[in-house]
Amino acid sequence: MDSGTYRIAEVVQTADWYQTYPGSPNFPAWHTVTISPSNGWYYVTDLLFGNHEKIPSNISSEVISGTKFNDLNGNGIRDGGLIQGTDPDAIFIIDISGSTANSFIGTPVGDLNGNGAANTILDAEIAGFIALNQQLIVQGFGNTAHVAIVSFSSSAANLDMDPVAAGVQYYTTPSADKNNNSVLDVVEALKTLSSSGGTDYEKALQAALTAYNNLNTSASNANIIFLSDGEPNYQNYNDDVTAIKATGANVRAFGVGTGATLSTLQQIDTGAQIFTSTNELLNVFSGAGTGTGGSTTFTEPGIGGVTVYLDLDNDGQLDSGEPYQITGTDGSYTFSGLIEGETYVIREVVPNGYAATSGPYTVTVGEDSTLNLNFGNQEQAATQPDLLAKSLSFTGGPIVVPGDKLTLSFIISNVGTETADGPVNMYFYASADSVLDASDTEIGTLVNQKINLDPGEDSKAYTLKKYVIPSNMLPADMTLIAKVEAADTSIPETNLTNNTTTADMDVRWRFGSWDNDGDGVLDRKNVKLTVQDALGVTCTFTMGGAGYGELDGPNFNLMTLNNSTLKSKVAIKTSGGGTTIQDITCDGDLGDLKASTTNLGDSFTSDGTVAKFLMNDAVASGKQIPFSIGSALGAAKPGKIGFHQIKNVTFSSQSAIGSLTFAEWLDDGAADTITAPSIDKLEAKGDQKGGLDGDFMADATITNVSSTLSALTVNGLMNGSVRTAGSIKAVKLVAALDSTITAGISNSVSGLPTSDSQITNSTASIGSVKMGGKKNIQDMTGNAAYGKHSYANTNISAPNMGAITLIGVQRNNSGTDHGLAGDTFKSIKVTQPDKKSYSWDAKNNTWKTSPVETWADFTVNLL
Repeated sequence: MDSGTYRIAEVVQTADWYQTYPGSPNFPAWHTVTISPSNGWYYVTDLLFGNHEKIPSNISSEVISGTKFNDLNGNGIRDGGLIQGTDPDAIFIIDISGSTANSFIGTPVGDLNGNGAANTILDAEIAGFIALNQQLIVQGFGNTAHVAIVSFSSSAANLDMDPVAAGVQYYTTPSADKNNNSVLDVVEALKTLSSSGGTDYEKALQAALTAYNNLNTSASNANIIFLSDGEPNYQNYNDDVTAIKATGANVRAFGVGTGATLSTLQQIDTGAQIFTSTNELLNVFSGAGTGTGGSTTFTEPGIGGVTVYLDLDNDGQLDSGEPYQITGTDGSYTFSGLIEGETYVIREVVPNGYAATSGPYTVTVGEDSTLNLNFGNQEQAATQPDLLAKSLSFTGGPIVVPGDKLTLSFIISNVGTETADGPVNMYFYASADSVLDASDTEIGTLVNQKINLDPGEDSKAYTLKKYVIPSNMLPADMTLIAKVEAADTSIPETNLTNNTTTADMDVRWRFGSWDNDGDGVLDRKNVKLTVQDALGVTCTFTMGGAGYGELDGPNFNLMTLNNSTLKSKVAIKTSGGGTTIQDITCDGDLGDLKASTTNLGDSFTSDGTVAKFLMNDAVASGKQIPFSIGSALGAAKPGKIGFHQIKNVTFSSQSAIGSLTFAEWLDDGAADTITAPSIDKLEAKGDQKGGLDGDFMADATITNVSSTLSALTVNGLMNGSVRTAGSIKAVKLVAALDSTITAGISNSVSGLPTSDSQITNSTASIGSVKMGGKKNIQDMTGNAAYGKHSYANTNISAPNMGAITLIGVQRNNSGTDHGLAGDTFKSIKVTQPDKKSYSWDAKNNTWKTSPVETWADFTVNLL
């Protein structure tokens, strides 16, 4: 080429293209090259021109998209958003019944509630709600949404969501940390939960309604998420479900573990499903979608690897050249480059083993919605019989006691697609946790039961008769489990997940009479209970008349007497030794308690009076045993109370006591006291065969001024006091040391009264005092300082004193007066160890035979 400057330009090939380099669509450009002789040979290369094809004017910017999903419940809709609303609020309902302490399979979540047991059902539930709370935060609702939590077992509670504010705060925000401990308040509340109790849906839903009312939210923003691992104890929650649904809230229900029952959950949420591993639960509770301000989590997963295509000729099959997409792992697909105004039919190639529940779709681009065209598929079961354990019931419930004979009724059903014809075996178990495992007790079997059930047909009721609740079955919320399985290959069943069913059984250690089914009629009468205590002693309990008794277990920590009256008679008999009941409570009057081989360990309390009472020992060490009797609720005579040995007991009664008798009453701790308005007879009998002398070491106070203690008898050493505002008819003693007996004398008097100002009841009297018996204080205490004396440092006084007979009076009392005091004395006779007797001249108020001064510290005071 000749020397010079050249311009190299292009001619764009057609009107459907435009230049993108070196110019632009509206301003095309060129390259400039200069050639001169000095260059010699010159090669010009890399002069680039960029072109781009114009988008046809009829191509739409819209796309067709959607998701291929596993339609678990077959309703044609991708059930999903656990959380709904543009400004959502949520109520988490979490089951904490005793069975949630069981282990749960799947990805470990750890010990979230810090109870020492990791990866339990409760841990999985807590992990799920923590994940759901985190999703609210991720979606931008951390400071605007409100979260309330209801925990339930046999009862329900609205958790306090604010660890700082006083009282129960029903809700908080997902991101709140009011106590600044770097733990979200929602998480902190969840981690306080522990497993115990039964399963009561009714109470859970009622507490949720309380939370809803306190949230003050709208129906479009309200979400109620329900988690439970078991069948409810009572089918009494339909009205509560109706009330919850009437709020318009988004209500979702899920079962956790194989103990959950779909039918009961579906009463709350027709789309309910059951999780069998932590993976399933957390996938649902933590999976995020793409929406804004609405649902972010789907309960029905996407299906990847499925072909979705545009059926251009609408012949119902994928032809060569028809556009198609393979769904991603999340089930999503997208078509773009669509022609504006064109009508498309979108179909799927349904995978083998599935049936379509939604689709195909016909849309016109630009006119119809082309988003969220979802294809649902439901997995189809193989054609075969499927045995369902439909129901289990039993006679005598809901409360049963050891010794009861039950008849169990079991109904099965064929929910498969072929006839179930052949023999089956049925097994029955008693379980503490409602999950069938090796720890459960087999209670009976029915083998080779011939069935012929068409699809959808129920069987007759198969019965297991005369199952006896064993005496070693502890009081607890138990579960009866029935299981059916094919006895041979004639019933080709592969689905074994529905072959068990349960019935709640409330085992109590109860005796007497009660209304067992809540209809107001006493349908359990005079039930006898025979069980063994923790040491293996066989104990039989009965309660005649009104009411019933109940024990908390083999340690006998508590026995309650309920609905009792003066006609109620309780008897406890033992075989193989005695037993001990720690605490006994009675909610009314009590006619009789007879338990001569049973000890009282910690306390006795009766709201009403007690007509008769007999137990063995009430002996404590290092503590006091309170024994309390209330006022009579019905017309009652003074009660008769009896023990064998008593030690360190505080006795109080608001009712009159006819007699309080015992072999002996010892005290080596805090002062033992006896308080009652009146006591007719107080006696320490002694038990010489049992080595008990009949000592009395308590301090008794009788408050009624009109009362008369007919007899105060101590057949051993008296080392206590008896003070009455009324009178004492007769006192019988063997020996008295450091003791006080008064009638009508102020309780504030310490020692021997000295004036009539200390008299509180001038008509009070002590009719007689008589000492007798061969033993003396030294014999009983081993204290040689008292020698042969039987009456030492002891004071007996009343305004009116009758005939007084003392033996072995201690004259030298270290300078402290002790003896007798009164306005008048009928007679006094003292016999000393040397056999000499001394009499009192009542007329002249002086000793007849001895100068007064010879008595040293022993004194007779005239008031």
